[in-house]
Amino acid sequence: MKRPNSGNRLGILLLLFFAFFEISSVEGQSIRKHYTQLTEYERLAFIEALDVLYSMGVVDYYADVHADPDQDGINGNNFNGPDADSPIHRVALFLPWHRQFTAEFEKELQAINPKLSMPYWDWTGEFDPSGVNSRSALSPMWNSDQLAALGWTGSLIGKYNATEGLGRGLGGVLPTLNQKNNLLTSSSFLNYGNFRFELETNLHDPPHGWVGGEMQDMFFSPHDPAFFLHHAMVDYLWQLWTEGGHSVTFNENKMPTFDGTVGNFDYVDPDDIRNTVTQMGIFYANPDMEYMELHDYTVQNAHLPSENFIYPDTIVVASTFNFANDAVAEIHSCNGVKLMPGVHIPAGATVTIGTDAFCAPEVVEAQLAKNEEETPAKAPNAGTLPDAFETEEVAPAAVRESVTLKGFPNPFRESFTFQFNLPEEEAVSLQLFDALGKVVASPMPRQNRSSGPHELLVDAHGLPAGIYSAVLLLHDTNQRYVLRVVKSN
Repeated sequence: MKRPNSGNRLGILLLLFFAFFEISSVEGQSIRKHYTQLTEYERLAFIEALDVLYSMGVVDYYADVHADPDQDGINGNNFNGPDADSPIHRVALFLPWHRQFTAEFEKELQAINPKLSMPYWDWTGEFDPSGVNSRSALSPMWNSDQLAALGWTGSLIGKYNATEGLGRGLGGVLPTLNQKNNLLTSSSFLNYGNFRFELETNLHDPPHGWVGGEMQDMFFSPHDPAFFLHHAMVDYLWQLWTEGGHSVTFNENKMPTFDGTVGNFDYVDPDDIRNTVTQMGIFYANPDMEYMELHDYTVQNAHLPSENFIYPDTIVVASTFNFANDAVAEIHSCNGVKLMPGVHIPAGATVTIGTDAFCAPEVVEAQLAKNEEETPAKAPNAGTLPDAFETEEVAPAAVRESVTLKGFPNPFRESFTFQFNLPEEEAVSLQLFDALGKVVASPMPRQNRSSGPHELLVDAHGLPAGIYSAVLLLHDTNQRYVLRVVKSN
């Protein structure tokens, strides 16, 4: 492993300055899933993003920050480290520090692909589908033996053991389901101090040793991506404890690294991140949920220009999930989105609801068939699947004449004609995205177009066969159209 030291830290900080600058303007995704819930598209996109972060030195930088939280050149991240002024283990700040640290790395992933979120690894095996054992070295986390159960073509993070020289062992003792349940239900852990100590020593520590290699290194364990999947699980347990009616007020109002003095990390008060839902807009899902409910949060884009909520199964939007007057958000589900009575979308908010590119192929095929039918005009904020949600009460909003995007032929081989109608003159652009959500073409850069009907001919000679999403970007919303490119044998 190439570990940063004080001699080259300045160069890395300069590199990370540009990375963080990009993060400040990137969209975010706010539903964290068990790793077995990832689609094949998400798995590939996650690996692609990790590859970029490794190549840029970002992963090394995070490992260095974990080793030396105040970046004074002296490693001191634990209770007996030589740098006693920046402890982040065996102290009350262990949980909030690692929560923010994991969230920052998640933003790094989202800077590369805004549809990604940090998956978590439940080492108790509670959420394993048939054919998967997350407590085994043969699981899809690390190896290819159990891939069929998930429909994957490769493991999630297995390759990094060789490419990054991580030296994993993958064996030993892991926390059990009984330990997890006891942590969340026993009266012994109603107090935060007792809860944090039990979680850190008896549930957090063993997986580090089980993975072994770099993960067993107290200082540089973030060099293994397993660190972040593991800490997302630790964070999930703290959130479950909080949602169980427990709370804590920290004596400290700042944390090492996140005190405004290190790199481009912002100042964070630990009391401001005690609840991932209400304070951060981060929701945790698991395979046992009948649906994913969005609740008790207001989308106000305090840090992200667009907040994305993407989940493979049904999403239910509760009346306590609010949107600021100028909020920008996307809610995507492969099974449908249901707006409960009382959900209010202000006239100035831009909320897109539809099917995301991470859905399984058959879902995209269904959307493709739907696009081939005549679709009645709809409000611009209704999204691409107007019948995918139900509501008995929708707050009134200013609705302008609808903009629709269509095209022919579909599927096509060589060229495709887009058709759209603008109710008034405005600046628009058109982009093509592949199944991984990457922009593969920009047939129409942003330009002013007059009101009325328009056609745009697109040459597809350079596009491989596959399913693509065309997105027409307007000033206050966008329209999506799914199309298929086929090639002659």
